[in-house]
Amino acid sequence: MKLRLAFDFSLGGEDSQQHGGIVMSSEWAEKAAQRVRERQEAADQTNAVLIEKRKLLKEQAPGLWQQVFCRVQVLITEFNAEYKHGDPIHYVTVSTSEFKATFRTEHFTNELTAEFKADSSQDALRWCYGSKDAKGGWCSLVVSSFSGKVAFLYGLIETTPDAIAEKMLNGLLGE
Repeated sequence: MKLRLAFDFSLGGEDSQQHGGIVMSSEWAEKAAQRVRERQEAADQTNAVLIEKRKLLKEQAPGLWQQVFCRVQVLITEFNAEYKHGDPIHYVTVSTSEFKATFRTEHFTNELTAEFKADSSQDALRWCYGSKDAKGGWCSLVVSSFSGKVAFLYGLIETTPDAIAEKMLNGLLGE
């Protein structure tokens, strides 16, 4: 018994169809390459958007924290001036990204701790009253698609640094 196996391979030219082989459609290769290019372009666009958002967060988020930080100091100063029985709220800067405020009266003591993490847009700002496990709040950061500016997101609503500062101090005062 004799077995004979023959292959014919051609890369084109005049005689490629004469050997009885199947001509590979160049359309298939072009379409496949086009699909790969389109997927790569979509991935590149997505990456460019993410890079731009990270850049905006890095540039603008510390300024938002600074606004909260300064507004809390102003509100404490105003409250202490109005209270008339000394300075019941004491403010301590722990670091550039954390502060503590303690509210003390004869019958009530409460502590507020606020911490900002510029490298975490989902968990950018956290505050709590009393211990770390006590109630409090948190904000994420979002880049507004309309203005291109970074804003705090409290719940599902864009919130100003002033509103967050007031919310923190109202909680400190037990309201």
